[in-house]
Amino acid sequence: CTITPPTQTIGVGNSAVLTVSCVPAAVAHLWTNAPGGGGFAGGGSSNSMFPNPGTFLYSVIGCNGAGCGPSSSTVSIIVNPPVPSSCSLTPANQSITVNTTASLSMSCAGATFYQWINAAGGGSFSGTGGSATFSAAGNFAYQARGCNVTGCSSYLPATVTVNAVAVPCPAVSSCPASTTW
Repeated sequence: CTITPPTQTIGVGNSAVLTVSCVPAAVAHLWTNAPGGGGFAGGGSSNSMFPNPGTFLYSVIGCNGAGCGPSSSTVSIIVNPPVPSSCSLTPANQSITVNTTASLSMSCAGATFYQWINAAGGGSFSGTGGSATFSAAGNFAYQARGCNVTGCSSYLPATVTVNAVAVPCPAVSSCPASTTW
């Protein structure tokens, strides 16, 4: 017997179709079903739902009045996980002073890696976030999203506001009303 297609890729919660063809014709089909995967039975087109991600292997033996033939070649069904969800980028807004650090933390259910859009002139973040030192004043906008083999979540925004530090004037000189560094 032959099972087609030899490989197919679907998403979690979707169905896969395997078609069996046996020569001579089979009246019964004995499937080797993958643990944790969808179950197939019978001949012709069999359709099964896959609730879990993973790679699932299948084979079949066709039988008729003369007995059973050899096992078919193994076929694989690759079930990809859903796109990452329930994402959070925290804190969404924070205020620090020049030459101090800010921390951002990104997490998504089902993410295997993260993508960041880092603000020009600001600190740099990657992975699940971390800390960065900011040496210039300004407002720095960041975006991050979680990804896996299926795709990526939407970008989430965060802003780091870096304030200049007021420096007191020495007692012997005259300073303008507002002096910052």
